[in-house]
Amino acid sequence: MKPICIMILFSFFLGMACVQNPESSASSEMPYPVIPDLIGERIVADSLGFSLFAPKDWNPVDRGSRTEYQLHLQDQAHPDARFFRKPLVLYVKGANQSTLTVSQVSAQKDMTLSQLASEMEKYARYDQGGKKLKRCLYRKGGVFIEHLFKEDLLRVVNTLMFINRHGNAIEIEYTTLKSEYETESGGINSSMGSLQPEAEKNSAGTR
Repeated sequence: MKPICIMILFSFFLGMACVQNPESSASSEMPYPVIPDLIGERIVADSLGFSLFAPKDWNPVDRGSRTEYQLHLQDQAHPDARFFRKPLVLYVKGANQSTLTVSQVSAQKDMTLSQLASEMEKYARYDQGGKKLKRCLYRKGGVFIEHLFKEDLLRVVNTLMFINRHGNAIEIEYTTLKSEYETESGGINSSMGSLQPEAEKNSAGTR
């Protein structure tokens, strides 16, 4: 078997290992290796306090083309949800409807990262009717990162959330058709592994 195939399988099973573990209050380092052949354009968002590589062959969508997608996000919001998203960056792979969305998340009241992730987990459980949903806590560069894995009959969604250096909650969400996930998981895991968040000044990480 070629080395690149071995690394893709290794990356896929790392991701699956995460979502099979029960939620824990302890954090571990991000487990996803970055495979250079599986990542594409570098996303530098200095104002958002992080950098990230998109999966290979996932392409950016111009800001002027995002209106329909933003309306879609708004339409999906549940009236009981106590948070809302402001999409800022969007990448797509049109061939299989995969999307990478970077959003700033705001809540109706002050919440810690853990509290906000818990609210989003509750919303996700309601939204998808109890399909597979797991949550992990990681740490990278002194920053806590919540990872929420969601799977329903049609889609697989990986969501990363952290507090940036400005004290704002940032959400990075990868959505893929379930039928395409095994093919795309290596690129998604490599992209997640490439995340470089910047910690708040004079902070050891906020949870």
